[in-house]
Amino acid sequence: MQKRLPTFIFLFLYTAVVFATQWPDFPVLFSTGSAEKEIPPNIATITFSVGAFDESPEKSLTIVKKQSLEIIDFYFSLGLHKDNLEAYDINKTAVREDNNYTELKILGYEVKQKISIVLPSLDNYTSLLEKLLRTSKNF
Repeated sequence: MQKRLPTFIFLFLYTAVVFATQWPDFPVLFSTGSAEKEIPPNIATITFSVGAFDESPEKSLTIVKKQSLEIIDFYFSLGLHKDNLEAYDINKTAVREDNNYTELKILGYEVKQKISIVLPSLDNYTSLLEKLLRTSKNF
């Protein structure tokens, strides 16, 4: 043990002494990088409004209800879940005649309802979009 102790102390002191060198002045090269990968989407959110205009607010409301139910029925016929469908309040606005920034008599009523659909898979995207585009009433 007596012979090993000086050897151990010598090795310990030898490893404890470390010298640092300076970085070279020029040229110094630093490198950074980043990477991106584009992947196709797998979820789609479609938001649209169903609307109608008529002199009678009841008729406008009937048209909007009919169109909304038609779209919602088609949505369910695709086998999609009700949690991915949001139908918002129906808004009614009186459209008036305007003459030099003076509102005159009511021409009719515009009724709109906003609907938002989340498609968790793009399998039904094309058929749903075609249905929306082929609907003859205003959106």
